[in-house]
Amino acid sequence: MKLRSEKLIAILVLLVCLSMATHAQVTIGADKEPIQGALLDLKSDNASADGGATTGTADGTGGGLLLPRVNLVDINKLSPFVKDSDPNLASLKLKLTGLMVYNLTVGQGGFTAAGTYTWDGIQWDLTTTPRIGGEVEFWSIEGNPATDPTTNFLGTTDNQPLVFKVNNLRAGYIGNSTSANYNAIGMNALMNNTGSNNNAFGNSALGSNTTGTNNTAVGNSAASTLTTGSNNIAIGNNAQLPSLTDNNQISIANLIYATGATGINTAGNVGIGNNAPAAKLDVAGNVKIADGTQGLGKILTSDANGLASWQDSGNPKWFYMPSFNLDVSTTGSKTIDLYSEYENQFKKDGSSDTQFVSSNATLTQVQQKVYNRDELDYVVTAYFPSDINVFKINSIDENGIMSYEVVSTNIPENSFINIVLLVK
Repeated sequence: MKLRSEKLIAILVLLVCLSMATHAQVTIGADKEPIQGALLDLKSDNASADGGATTGTADGTGGGLLLPRVNLVDINKLSPFVKDSDPNLASLKLKLTGLMVYNLTVGQGGFTAAGTYTWDGIQWDLTTTPRIGGEVEFWSIEGNPATDPTTNFLGTTDNQPLVFKVNNLRAGYIGNSTSANYNAIGMNALMNNTGSNNNAFGNSALGSNTTGTNNTAVGNSAASTLTTGSNNIAIGNNAQLPSLTDNNQISIANLIYATGATGINTAGNVGIGNNAPAAKLDVAGNVKIADGTQGLGKILTSDANGLASWQDSGNPKWFYMPSFNLDVSTTGSKTIDLYSEYENQFKKDGSSDTQFVSSNATLTQVQQKVYNRDELDYVVTAYFPSDINVFKINSIDENGIMSYEVVSTNIPENSFINIVLLVK
């Protein structure tokens, strides 16, 4: 009988153990069953069986979960729980993912505030929640409703700059007068800066600047080589300044440069295609000025006020009409086309023109430009005989058609007419 009793007790103990292993749920704080689905259920003695889940009321007054207070060493380390020298450190970092503590360390090791921290396998993350009073106390990645621009903002409430990061690398920096007073948007922009009043927008813009002040760079790597110069401006992709240390320089797309210029300054020079301008305007390369009057062979001239305009080069503003035969063989009113006489003699009429003979076989006209009919004024300055009883000139119209009258055919052999053509 004794042997049978011992066997019966052993069987009962085994059944109890199997029952505990099957349910594997624990209640702490009260002698009540844990809620289904909870491995660990914290209850007060006066709590209902479902912890108020059914009624929606709190009926526990015994307290809550108090996490251990610790002084974490570094935001990226498991110290003081696991030493850096532990041979299993790598695997423990993964196994301890989800570990929660209340950290008291502030101002060192990367910790900016005390609070509940959770290990994510790589670093400690501060658990933050919105205020229960109703207003949301965080910015959502999906946007925030019911914001008020007079009170809501993205930024800091102390005198520290606002820093943006991408892939945990600084991609933006906005400061004010009490926090270095410089602004940077872009990876590595103003990364080495200690100077004030600098503004950099673009990857590595002003990336090498140290003590330089009042600089502005816009564009990828704009002014990235400047180190200590001040009051400089660089605009454009990889726009660099002529000197790494000089002041008052301007570079626009590495094409237009200016030196010694703070606003409008007569001491400064501007270079186009030249990073060391030696004159007020120093252009390295061809210059094109088109105002509608440009043309082949023209030159740029200036009036008394410095206003430039294109003028024909090599051609005088006036010239004498070439010699021509005037029909006086019969009396009566006659006309002659002065422009045609000018054009026919100043231009070669193809290879059949045997009267146009020149030492330069390539010449096709006398002037660089043979003017059009409406570009000329026609003036008779003198003629002989001027006796109206023998010969007289009546008029010249705007097209160069001269009207004259032969009163007598008794014209002396030394007769002449001086005609001047004026360029309008």
